Amino acid sequence: MAKWGIIGSGVIADTRFAPDLEQAKDSTLVAVHHRDVAKAEAFAEKHGALRAYASERELCQDPQVEAVYVASPNHLHAEHTVLATSCRKHVLCEKPMALSAEECQKMIQASEEAGVILGVAYMMPFHGSHLLMKKLLGDGLLGSLSLVKSDYLISLPFLQRTSFTTNQFRLKKAAGGGAIMDLGVHCLNTIRFLMGSEITKVTSLHGALRFNVDADDTALLLTRYDNGVLGVITLCFATEWGRNGIESYGEKGALLSEQSLSQVPTATVRCYVGGEWTAYKVEALDPYVGEIEHFTECMRTGQQPITSGATGLADMRIVEAARRSMERGTHVDVPRSSRDREQDANSISGGRNP
Repeated sequence: MAKWGIIGSGVIADTRFAPDLEQAKDSTLVAVHHRDVAKAEAFAEKHGALRAYASERELCQDPQVEAVYVASPNHLHAEHTVLATSCRKHVLCEKPMALSAEECQKMIQASEEAGVILGVAYMMPFHGSHLLMKKLLGDGLLGSLSLVKSDYLISLPFLQRTSFTTNQFRLKKAAGGGAIMDLGVHCLNTIRFLMGSEITKVTSLHGALRFNVDADDTALLLTRYDNGVLGVITLCFATEWGRNGIESYGEKGALLSEQSLSQVPTATVRCYVGGEWTAYKVEALDPYVGEIEHFTECMRTGQQPITSGATGLADMRIVEAARRSMERGTHVDVPRSSRDREQDANSISGGRNP
């Protein structure tokens, strides 16, 4: 039984991670943290944790905690991950992994030195639709691919209703906000998972088109993958409907999903091959449960997670290249070292499939 602690008992931990931890096999919640100890205690009581802490260090030093889910504000991810790994705890860190590639590298180094597993909490690869699409693409359904498209479009005012304010971390650049950091990394990571291919070039147009903020609320990314495929990703915080799926186009036809980039297991997957449309039955798998069970298995076996720290680093390098592209008004090469390419390849196509 894997014993978990949570740093940062906010909305995502309260509504998604902790409830699904109860559903996951071989996992239990031992301790929770919130800087307000009363809130930590309330969270612990609600979700059945044994202890509540106002100190991150005390939680990490708890001898019963084996793994820490880092769900603190984005700008604290690196600090809290390094703290947890220094206490020899495995870490599943919320996305975005950190605010920069440099911070990601420090997190990876800290986990390697401590001999613990580091993963990034991308749940999308564990969605039933994406597992199905990966198999279909791997079986050669479309033949050679030419183009992959994705959109992730939401409305913060619609979703948050009366609680919406522009003074929130999702709309603050210094806090790791912006549509690319919040939504785009999901698209980047999931497409890389589906194709087993890395982005080599990126062109970006992004900005604050709807809200008076310093982070991007709308973005368009053009990408080139190392297998020659071209990609388009559209992102927005200010529209009430989007397909929120992934489209792949190849020599034999097309494979499309709708609402697969979602926190819920329902989605549509269909293909157009041989002049006919075929709709697939998607297994309703809870992506958070899959994410947790995969990570705990890696804890036991020592294998790297599908969404390893190396994949989080690769995503952050793409984000940084997108920002440089916007500044320069041209496409930008995504920097990579041979060691990073090897690590990413093992994490995405090797290791263990969920």
